[in-house]
Amino acid sequence: MPLGGFNDVWRDAQVYPRLGCATEPAEPISGTEAYLCCTHSIWVREKGLFVTIPGLQRGWTFVQDASDLPADEARMIAPVPRPQPCFPATGRHGWLAHSPAWVERCQGKAWSDETIFEGAMQAFEGGWLLWNGNVCFVLYADGTWTMF
Repeated sequence: MPLGGFNDVWRDAQVYPRLGCATEPAEPISGTEAYLCCTHSIWVREKGLFVTIPGLQRGWTFVQDASDLPADEARMIAPVPRPQPCFPATGRHGWLAHSPAWVERCQGKAWSDETIFEGAMQAFEGGWLLWNGNVCFVLYADGTWTMF
């Protein structure tokens, strides 16, 4: 059974029937997140992976971080002033935006700088709960998602 804030989300009548029982205890996570010009990108340091959450509530994915960048790599900073809403993505999220699976959609660009977060993650029979310190994402195994 989830504890704390995860229990509040899990108990929601729309959530628990789809997530099922917890398969692992909740664990603290940290990392960075950025909005690429095609998806919300969350890098989870402890797992060495990205969680990509598109604007539509369908199609979230895990992407293994194969960037070979050190965990303390400098964060991407938005250039100021910038003439376009999107700017060239750099650093770890830049690697994702330029990777073969994403370059066509993201065009190697971001529309936000990269921010640090401290949160938690927990696996369930039917997906995951991921808290980024502000909101809790419910990531269902079928690729759909919602947030609280």
